[in-house]
Amino acid sequence: MAKQKRSVSDDYVNKLKVVATKVLDDWEKSPSSYAECNIQKITLECWRKGDNLPSIRSIESFLGFLRLTMKRWDEYLDDKIDFDTFWGLRGKELEGRVITWESVVNDARTLTHEERMKIVQELLKIQEVPKITTNTVEKVELVSLDDAKQLKRLKSLLISSRASLGDDKKELETETFQKIINEGVSKSLITSIVAQEIQEFPKEEFDKLATFLLKPDQWIGDHLTGVSDQKMNSYEELKSVLT
Repeated sequence: MAKQKRSVSDDYVNKLKVVATKVLDDWEKSPSSYAECNIQKITLECWRKGDNLPSIRSIESFLGFLRLTMKRWDEYLDDKIDFDTFWGLRGKELEGRVITWESVVNDARTLTHEERMKIVQELLKIQEVPKITTNTVEKVELVSLDDAKQLKRLKSLLISSRASLGDDKKELETETFQKIINEGVSKSLITSIVAQEIQEFPKEEFDKLATFLLKPDQWIGDHLTGVSDQKMNSYEELKSVLT
C-alpha cells in the first residue's frame, strides 16, 4: 500500500525550513560532504523558502542520504523529539540498512572535518589494526594551496589539461572528471577544486593529481593561454606553475 503524504500545516512547513536551513549551512561549509546528495541544492533552497514541498519519495530519498529514518522524521514533526535530537541521530540508524564499505564512506561524506578526525582516532583504538598508530596519523603531511588565485588557476589548468588529453566533453562540461577519479585521483580534492574551496589534503593526493595535469604555457593574469605536452610529477611542481 502506497504511503500517504502528510497533510501540510504551518508547523510542517516551518520544521522543513529548519532542516533545509541547517543542511544548506553545512553545505556551504563543506561542499564535498554533499557531493553525493540526491536532492539538488536549488530544491533545498525552495524548501527553505516554503516555495515547494517534498513528495514522500523525495523526503525518503533525502533522509536516506542523511542516514535518518522516516520514523524519526515523523517523531520530529509530531513534537516527540526536538530538532537537536533529530539531527543528532544522523548516521545512527536506517530502516532495513545493510552496512557496507560503500555505506560507511557515504556516511563519512555527511560529516564535518572535525567529526571525521574523531572517527580516525576511534579507529586507531581498534585492536584488530595494531599496526596503525597515532604517530602514523601525525606523519601524514597535509597541504593546500595558499590562496583563491592559485585555486582558480588550478581549476583552469585542470579543465585545459584534461581537454587536451582527450577526456569526455560531457565530463568537462559538468566538471565531474570521473575518468581521473576512477584512476585514483581523490574525489574530495576534485570537488574542492570545482567548488573553489581551499582545503587541506594529504600531500600524496596533490602529488597524484599533478601526474594527470599538463604544464601551462603562460598565464596572463588568471587566464591560461594553453598547455604544453609535459605532465607534472608533484605538489611542489604544481604549486610552482600556479604561482
